[in-house]
Amino acid sequence: MVNTMTRYDFEHNFLPSTFYSSSDLLISVLARNGIKTLTNTFFKGTGSPNPYKSDLDAEMVLNDEGITVIKITFPTPESEPLCYASFLLFEEDSDKLCFFTLERGNKDTLFIPFLCSWTKDGGHCNYGLISFDDKKIIEKCISIFKRM
Repeated sequence: MVNTMTRYDFEHNFLPSTFYSSSDLLISVLARNGIKTLTNTFFKGTGSPNPYKSDLDAEMVLNDEGITVIKITFPTPESEPLCYASFLLFEEDSDKLCFFTLERGNKDTLFIPFLCSWTKDGGHCNYGLISFDDKKIIEKCISIFKRM
């Protein structure tokens, strides 16, 4: 059984706050496939076992119109609101950033995931249900990002 609160803290607190406070460093770590090192370091600091033994990846999935999208894929979440993935959006010549999460749905939603985002000040925005189609998810993230 995974310690869901620690996994929640990593996906919903540590990653977004690090992205907003140290985006250049986080992007550099992710570009060097350092996601496994990052998770090992985080969970060692919590004293909890790292729940991400496999199925963990970070990749640049789109660079269009000056907007870069990095997708972090997590193992299938055991419960709501843990994440299937995070999408980090930024523009090269701007301070504009946005951190999105694809969160597990619940029994009431037939486990269809929610697309959400986390703001710089730790706020949470829920954009509703979305399919598991990466193309649609990325299009929705970019659409929201452009309106910010």
